[in-house]
Amino acid sequence: MTGRVMPRMLDTETASYAENVIRERGVKLRLNTKGVEFRGRKMAETLVLEDGEVLKADMFIAATGIRPNVDFLRDSGLPMVHGLLVNDRLEVGAADIYAAGDVAETVDIVTGKRYVHALHLNAVAQGILAAHNVLGYGRVYPGAENVNSLKHLGLPMVAAGEMQGDEEIKVKGQAFLRKLVLKNNRLVGFRLVGDIRHAGVYHSLILKKADLSRYKDHLLNDGFGVGLINSLSLKPAGGN
Repeated sequence: MTGRVMPRMLDTETASYAENVIRERGVKLRLNTKGVEFRGRKMAETLVLEDGEVLKADMFIAATGIRPNVDFLRDSGLPMVHGLLVNDRLEVGAADIYAAGDVAETVDIVTGKRYVHALHLNAVAQGILAAHNVLGYGRVYPGAENVNSLKHLGLPMVAAGEMQGDEEIKVKGQAFLRKLVLKNNRLVGFRLVGDIRHAGVYHSLILKKADLSRYKDHLLNDGFGVGLINSLSLKPAGGN
């Protein structure tokens, strides 16, 4: 429906690499296009687009995202917007009620914004923490992460964090793109296509919220990695 593929994972520039690979495999992409209706007698035979065009096919796949199934709780009095609103212990508005996984609307660990983070790694972490708190351990959830990886196109990709900041560092070629997004000298996001080296290190820097002002020009160097991270004195942004 948008102007690029995988809009929640990829920015426009990064998505163009995925789109090129998809087209090379013989797939026709229709961007900025919305399907409004399936038609058929015993099964879906055609798809009607918003502009009235009708597409015929042997098979249709509807994959429009994930929405928590919370309608049966609308009259429960539990706080919710898109999902169930939880606090930093994953409690839902009342004692002894917890939510975890795709149904939980949590705070993003990078931006502080609240939304449903429908990703497997978040569901696992939340499930473990909620279980601990049910048992009375009083664990605090630091926030959900926005991290995705893709290898099914034959072009490996890793995306994490925000797509925009006040500074962007990147190197690119015909078959690769390495882009880092910084805000106030902190790494807040990255998009790696074709060459996904150091994805784990970049992810760690996002979580550390480290001040990178002294060496941000080296972040995309070939020799950058864990060794360099360990040799530098990393301090949280705003630290002494």
